[in-house]
This record gives sequence, C-alpha cells and structure tokens, in this order.
Amino acid sequence: MECYSVIAQWNEGDGGPSVEAWANFHGPFSMVPVMAGALGIPTSRVRLHVPADIGGSFGIKAGIYPYVVLMALASKHAGTPVRWAEDRVEHLMASSTGADRAMTFSAAVDADGTVTALRTDLIDNVGAYLRPPEPSTLYRALRQHHRALPHRRRRDPGPCRGHQHHADRA
Repeated sequence: MECYSVIAQWNEGDGGPSVEAWANFHGPFSMVPVMAGALGIPTSRVRLHVPADIGGSFGIKAGIYPYVVLMALASKHAGTPVRWAEDRVEHLMASSTGADRAMTFSAAVDADGTVTALRTDLIDNVGAYLRPPEPSTLYRALRQHHRALPHRRRRDPGPCRGHQHHADRA
C-alpha cells in the first residue's frame, strides 16, 4: 500500500500566518480544524490539498496523525517548504493498522451447532493518535455479536477473525 506523505509550506502574510499543505489523507474536512487548532491559526488560513488518486490504505489514511502539522511547523522553522514521506517500515511501526490487540472469545453452542451465547474480551491499544471514529474498535467488536454466525465479512478483520474461528469450531 502507499505510505503517508506530506508537503507543507508555512507562509507569513499581512493577514497572519497561513499553511498550505499537500497530503494523501482521506479526510481533509476533519483534518483542517485539527490542524488549525494545533497551529493556533484560523481554519480560513489552512489549505489542505488532497490528490484525486491517493492510493489505497485499508482506512489508515483516515486516522488523524500529527504529520501534516509537524511538517507545517518544520516549514515555519526552516523558512522553506518541506517534504516528508514515510517508508513501509515506518508505516508498519507508527500507523494504527498494527494495533496491539488481545482478544479472548468464548461461546455457548448447542449440540446442533446453534450459538446461544458469545463473550468477547477485547483490549485494543490504538496508540497515541486518534483513529476516528474511535472507539471504533469497541463498536466493531460489539457489532459482531449481533450478527448470525457463521458470518463472513471482509471488513473489521480483527474482532471478526475471532468470531469466525469460533464459528468454524462450532
């Protein structure tokens, strides 16, 4: 998958500071207010460009990470536009795709294979950065309890995987 990349430029003008940035981020309308708040400038002074084709991400580019703000501050400090692109190792270590997850599942199953009860204990360490709409990991886990087993679903692979494993064993 394509890794995260940012180009940012801090501008000092008559109307106050402004930031212009380019990033392969899936949620520009959620990022602009966060950027403005972190930088202490009005949202009207933040311009975030998102290319039409930013590649796939399995949802990773919808999380709010500090990269765009940090590059804007680096540009302010350096007095010139700056560019940053993570490599795959950085992506795997710092993004929220590889959440530190511990799950325990138990199920009550009748002799005919009917699931009568499910229990899931889920601990999901999503790290320091927001993963909107957090607590999405909790919602995903709870949502799986309301689905009939064995239900195959391509989304929500973490919590769903344990339920699918239990369905196979039942």
